[in-house]
Amino acid sequence: MKKNFLIIMMLLLMTTTGCNDDTKSNDNISVVEKQEITEIEIEFENQSFVYDGMEHNITITGELPEGVTVEYTNNGKVNVGEYEVIATFIDTTGNYEVPSPMTAKMTISKASIKGISFESQSFVYNGSEHNITIMGELPEGVTVEYTNNGQVDVGEYEVTATFTDTTGNYEVPSPMTAKMTISKASIKGISFESQSFVYNGSEHNITIMGELPEGVTVEYTNNGKVKVGEYEVIATFIDTTGNYEVPSSMTAALSVTQPFTYEIMNSEAIITGTYDSVITLEIPSSIEVEGVLYEVTTILEEAFKDCNNLISITFGSNIKNVAKSAFAGCQNLKDVYYDGTIEDWYDIEFANDNSNPMGCADNFNIKDEGEWSKLTELVIPDSIYKILNKNFSNLKNLKSITVHSKVTVIQCGAFENCINLESITLPFIGKTATSSYPEAHFSYIFGASSYNYKNYVPVTLKTVNVTNATSIPEYAFYNCTNIENINLNSKVLTIWKYAFAGCELLKDFVFPSNLMTIETYAFANCIGYIDSDAFRHCTSLEFISVEFAKSPQKPSLKKQTFAGCTALKSIILSSIESVEESVFFECDNLKEIYFTGTKDEYDAITVNSTGNTQLSKVTVYYFSDSEPQGNGNYWHYDENGNVKIWK
Repeated sequence: MKKNFLIIMMLLLMTTTGCNDDTKSNDNISVVEKQEITEIEIEFENQSFVYDGMEHNITITGELPEGVTVEYTNNGKVNVGEYEVIATFIDTTGNYEVPSPMTAKMTISKASIKGISFESQSFVYNGSEHNITIMGELPEGVTVEYTNNGQVDVGEYEVTATFTDTTGNYEVPSPMTAKMTISKASIKGISFESQSFVYNGSEHNITIMGELPEGVTVEYTNNGKVKVGEYEVIATFIDTTGNYEVPSSMTAALSVTQPFTYEIMNSEAIITGTYDSVITLEIPSSIEVEGVLYEVTTILEEAFKDCNNLISITFGSNIKNVAKSAFAGCQNLKDVYYDGTIEDWYDIEFANDNSNPMGCADNFNIKDEGEWSKLTELVIPDSIYKILNKNFSNLKNLKSITVHSKVTVIQCGAFENCINLESITLPFIGKTATSSYPEAHFSYIFGASSYNYKNYVPVTLKTVNVTNATSIPEYAFYNCTNIENINLNSKVLTIWKYAFAGCELLKDFVFPSNLMTIETYAFANCIGYIDSDAFRHCTSLEFISVEFAKSPQKPSLKKQTFAGCTALKSIILSSIESVEESVFFECDNLKEIYFTGTKDEYDAITVNSTGNTQLSKVTVYYFSDSEPQGNGNYWHYDENGNVKIWK
């Protein structure tokens, strides 16, 4: 606004022409002179500003006289807008006619934002979020928000930057877009090396070296090999995330070598040694060398000695000779697998105890219809006529053995250490059918050189069947304290002295029908009970020693025990409680009873007279270690263990 106005200036001039202190004179006159009128130009213009964060003011133009001031209302604005500013004039002197208040418009317009850009960016996948941001500085109060930013996985993304002015003072840029590109990461530090293993019966695998990122896996083709050979293994990489450039498929050689050393001699392969670390050992039937197959026939001396890690071994069917101490010290060997028949195993020549791996192992396994199974029942094949020392020793999982009647020789220790044996069937007792002491006792085939070594007989053995013997040798089963059942074939004519002495648990004993003689002490300390009809119609029986095991309660002879034993001539009888009905019915040839007690003890026996009339006709002899001084019938054992009458 522009205004012109007149300011009238009045100048009063006062002059004095004379006066004194005592009187007043009206002769002095003041004269006021009018000044000329001066014209002053004052303007108050509208003004515009661009927002800059500072206060803005509009003021009048033109010069006010001294003593005249101006005050503004609604001036000093910062933010964008239109404002009416009022200028009010004040005369502090009283000498001026001041103008009326003047108005003017202040306009503050929005500021533009410059220097801002939003550029496309590329990243390589690293599993973290990626963001692109604007370049340049936004003024205070102006913010930016991003859409589709903060991406992790591989791909192309359009990101939008949207600007917001929270102050109202800025012209914000239009939304900007930029492209974010995340490319696949490469995988480094991965290798796949060839490896060699020694055969041990387990799967062998080769694997990559280095660490794969999460989401990337590897699959192997032709890995996990057991048998000896060379194999090409392929490692194929798979990215399940889509974020990696996976390596191309890699290949490496997997070699499984023989777990032993060998030599080729005379067109045969001979095993010479092995590695201490071997756990499972497989000796094949043949080895291929430069395209030629060689049968594996021999294991040399101490070849596997002290292989403490060895747990199992498989024998090929072509092994014929195992030198001494080949398996000495293999203390942890558990299983032997034999890839052949029992006849083939029998044909292997083991040099000594430590050459047979069964000296250490617990289980002998053989194929049954193509499947491995523990050998629990051994039936000697008909083709075998001699069972040699150690041939079938140490078969610890055997429960039963059957030796056919055509076998003529069973050497000492043939079945040694078959510690879980429960039953055995033999054609005879001892080495041969005609052997005498010290080769004619039961424990002989288990490795004992004397009948006194009862500990050689397995404690689990309960049943013995004899199929082709004519006699049971003296001391045959002496002190075999765990045997419960013994079955003899019908051809047995004589049971010699002490044959079953000390068989304390003997429960079931079937006497052969053609038995003629049971020698003294044949059943010493073993018979606790003889059931009725036990020897009925043993028409060939001429002599028997019935010596019951010592017991607090005396046993009895049950009815018809010897009924029909028409050839029975004499009997050794220990102290008993009673003789039941018909115990000696038709024993018309019975002439002598050798009683092991005193006359008073014999007279105390209760006898049922029915069928026992022959007892009144016999001569009874009473036992006395020393020659008696008085009269009577007495007997004792001579130095050979035979009955001798004192005369």
